[in-house]
Amino acid sequence: MRRFLSAALLLALVVACGGAKPDAAVTGFFDAMKAGDGARAVSYMSQASINEMGAGLEELKADTTGMAAAMLPMMGINITPEQLQSMSTEDFVAALFSSQMIKDMFANASVTILSSEVNGDNAVVKVSTNMNGEISEENIELVREGGVWKLDMGSMGI
Repeated sequence: MRRFLSAALLLALVVACGGAKPDAAVTGFFDAMKAGDGARAVSYMSQASINEMGAGLEELKADTTGMAAAMLPMMGINITPEQLQSMSTEDFVAALFSSQMIKDMFANASVTILSSEVNGDNAVVKVSTNMNGEISEENIELVREGGVWKLDMGSMGI
């Protein structure tokens, strides 16, 4: 019984403190990208980021010539124009992040958390990334939505 109460108290503390740390969201996102798991990667994104990427989906849907949609297979994104018309924003972003192009980009990528700073419902996680031997440092902004840390993809240039 004592173990159960200890576990329940720990869970209550995690929930009260806003869930996992922001750096866990960052590593979770990069792990999902590396695994080519677009749906899981989307789960780490803020709603504003998803909506912003949705604007691109609406542009693709409105392209009456189909030129933009025709480019998707060239990038390893296997979506037919018919599928595109019925996709939700989340499904579209998940398909993009599950593409062969993204898998290839992240195949040998790594991320190291350098620091993490929380200010209310906002956080900044400084990371060092190594993508194909190119090392760079970036600040990744996060927002807390529904008690869960989510990446602001705009801060990453996506």
